[in-house]
Amino acid sequence: MRAELEEELELCEAVFDPSELSLTRHGDAATLALELRPNTGDDESQLFVKLTLELTLSPKYPEDLPGMTVPHCKGLDDGQLASLLADLEETAAEAPGEPVILSLVERAKDFLDEHNAPPIECSICLEPLLSAGSSESAELLRLDCFHCFHPACCARWRLSVLAAAEQKRAANPHAAGASAPPPWACTTCRAPLGELAQAAVEDAIELETREERLAAEYAQSVAAHTRTLEDGSDKQIAQVTKGLRRAELALETERARRRAVQEREAEFERQLSATATWRTASVEEAAAERRRRFEE
Repeated sequence: MRAELEEELELCEAVFDPSELSLTRHGDAATLALELRPNTGDDESQLFVKLTLELTLSPKYPEDLPGMTVPHCKGLDDGQLASLLADLEETAAEAPGEPVILSLVERAKDFLDEHNAPPIECSICLEPLLSAGSSESAELLRLDCFHCFHPACCARWRLSVLAAAEQKRAANPHAAGASAPPPWACTTCRAPLGELAQAAVEDAIELETREERLAAEYAQSVAAHTRTLEDGSDKQIAQVTKGLRRAELALETERARRRAVQEREAEFERQLSATATWRTASVEEAAAERRRRFEE
């Protein structure tokens, strides 16, 4: 291989961690695969895109432009990926006959920085992921495949999967695999979920079902209190009364939290509606102004 190519590859190996770079030689040609991600520091919660950039270098490189593909990508749609490849081809064409690997890497990383944001809509309910004016990633759940959901939507989806599996098991309890729990997979792409994503969904399920669970506990406390009033001692009555008050307070607190969430969602919907109305009025005013000028 040319000495200049060897120097460029050595520079890449010095810049990138071995886990981010894979170099395969084919005689005088080479294939270079680079794992690229936006600049988020160590904050994984702000990571919404990443990709593998594969460069195919012919024996005549850099006279020949490198072949460019993205075999693995998360968080970018087909249109964005096509735009990136077009940008990379343009970057390579601007420096004919010159080494361009690091220039291509820099452009790809800039592109990832520009597009490192959660999607606008939840992949389940198709409603906006973030509240108006918010950038808090705590409002969304990002799975290993980088598809994003409202935590509550993901919880309801998993609960529906479990319910369907239970119905199937009840209908045919002796079927092969009937006792096995349904696999953990993304509802959009069916990619398997890692342990952290599973734990996040389980947390969302716990939050989603908390009111139902607290209501059941409160009902049990009421029943216990009624029975104890009939034939219990003063000490027993005092104990179950205290337990009843704790259960009632926990249920009221959870219902207040639910109401606050619903009020925020309703306010967000009002803001969206007001924005849409304003934009419609602005478009109509602009169209009327154009007609008036045309008539003059």
